[in-house]
Amino acid sequence: MTTVIGQMQVEGNRKMVRPENSNSRNFAAAVINVVLLVTVAAGAFYAIAPVVA
Repeated sequence: MTTVIGQMQVEGNRKMVRPENSNSRNFAAAVINVVLLVTVAAGAFYAIAPVVA
């Protein structure tokens, strides 16, 4: 027989182990995308700048 608190703990553990839509994961993905975008932009700038100058 499972109590209400026990059932809530099981549900909480299930969500912690496998989050459906984690905000922290989405935020980390956005940060990685911005870093990659800045890196590519800087690389393109340094590749084109000597040709233009």
